[in-house]
Amino acid sequence: MRKLKIFFLVAFAIGLVSIGGSGCSKSNNNSTPSSSDSVLYSPWITLKMTPDAGDTTFEQNIAVKSLTQSILDKGTIMCYLQYQGQVNYSSDLGVYPTFTLGNINLFTGLDATGLQFRYVIIPGKTAVTDYKTIIKKYNIPIQ
Repeated sequence: MRKLKIFFLVAFAIGLVSIGGSGCSKSNNNSTPSSSDSVLYSPWITLKMTPDAGDTTFEQNIAVKSLTQSILDKGTIMCYLQYQGQVNYSSDLGVYPTFTLGNINLFTGLDATGLQFRYVIIPGKTAVTDYKTIIKKYNIPIQ
């Protein structure tokens, strides 16, 4: 009986050591260097729309230094409006953005002055041409 107790104590100790060594850890043991977040976003901007001369549309130009040719060619730009406590895509509320080098141009049929606007820029790094490239490039396991 004594040998059985010693066996269970040793097995328990080995179990604790193995669990402690393979548990989750907050430290980064990965050999690849970590990089900072590459997603850029603006603060909330209060819109001040101006009427288009001789038309029934309103517009506003927002200067965005980080809107580079690389972003226009390979990235994604998302635009949001805050209205009555909810955040929506700007186009859902009738404010349509167009993008040029260094600028976001907003157009709408109604005066959106006073609404809060935000843009999010997501740089693109990997061009993908088809479904097989996505699977091969990112090695997504199928279970």
